[in-house]
Amino acid sequence: MSQVWLEQRERGSIIGIRLVVGLALALGRPIARLALYPICMYFLLFSLAPRAASRKYLARVLGRSPRRADLFRHYLAFATVALDRFFLLKGRRDLFRTEVHGEEVLRQISRARSGLSAPGGAPRQLRDPAR
Repeated sequence: MSQVWLEQRERGSIIGIRLVVGLALALGRPIARLALYPICMYFLLFSLAPRAASRKYLARVLGRSPRRADLFRHYLAFATVALDRFFLLKGRRDLFRTEVHGEEVLRQISRARSGLSAPGGAPRQLRDPAR
């Protein structure tokens, strides 16, 4: 992660954050996701240092100079993940479709106690319901 990104202070106001949270809770995930478009456009236009960090990162991973649409999609992906985390923290797992692939392999590794690395979030222990 870029040092520039790590040193950024929160740009959103507490009122704005509460407004988005209230909107998300009252109107649901689809409407809240629509609200992310103007929010992301605002931050893309007015957050110079994060935009430069995003541009540098995208140039590296895309192997070309990122276009404005690439930058916008990057901001939107970040905002969507933040919104989804909010819903997950509120216990709204019913809003998401989750598929598990290779579950039996993970259970075998767990039973063998040979170690397991689970990408995609905070480290957690795989529990075998059969135990």
